[in-house]
Amino acid sequence: MIIPLYLQSKGMLDKSCLYLSEYLEKNKDKYFEILNKVRINSDIISWIKFFLEAVIQTAKDTKERFDKLMKLKEEMDEISENLSVKPENAIKVIDALYETPVVDISNLRRTFRS
Repeated sequence: MIIPLYLQSKGMLDKSCLYLSEYLEKNKDKYFEILNKVRINSDIISWIKFFLEAVIQTAKDTKERFDKLMKLKEEMDEISENLSVKPENAIKVIDALYETPVVDISNLRRTFRS
């Protein structure tokens, strides 16, 4: 978590959306092996290579997720225009669900008041 926040503080990320923990969890045996090599052999280059691979793979995965989300949003916008309700109301409800996936009627009332 610290690394994405650091990158964001240096202006290298607009938002903290690069979560390396999933990659590290999937590759934790290799991660600990490389950390051990750094500790025993001062092999920092292996750790840097591993870390850069983690950043690259995580960035690719994140981009793929964002692309899927954008496609889903486009599909939902298209569906909402073909509903029997006012399209702008359907879009408001869908947008509210993107912000807060679990809503109740009072949440939706606030959406229509604003």
